[in-house]
Amino acid sequence: MALSDGDVRTVAAIAVVSSAPAVWWLGSGNAGVAAEADPDYLWQPLRMSTAVQSAIGIASIVLVLSALVVMAARMRAAELDRRWWGVVLPWVALSAYVGLTYRVATTPVIGANIGAGLMILGAIPLGCAALVLCTHFARATRPIRDTERRPSG
Repeated sequence: MALSDGDVRTVAAIAVVSSAPAVWWLGSGNAGVAAEADPDYLWQPLRMSTAVQSAIGIASIVLVLSALVVMAARMRAAELDRRWWGVVLPWVALSAYVGLTYRVATTPVIGANIGAGLMILGAIPLGCAALVLCTHFARATRPIRDTERRPSG
């Protein structure tokens, strides 16, 4: 069963939206400064239990991997154009970068959180690059309509 354009967009959106919380959860090993040291934050992290964080992280990882496996299987069966990777992967990478930036920006530190500032500055060129790549590949995957074809001869 071939994926329609709407199905491809839905699967791609699941991969993009789920990659930020997946990377956020995977980066949770860095606890930063102990709470007794009166840490500073660029942003205060959302208050949630470890169980909720784990549930969000694991569900996000499962969703990202499932969406990418579905797309890979459909491409392998020649039901989906391989050029869709050029549309989806830059947005997944940018979403993962946003998740990592959130993790760095909410890490407790003493003084200034220089890493968060650098991560935020890096988002601008990465976002522009993702937009350019996705626009290019999206135009390449767009079906040619009969009205756009040039007459032969």
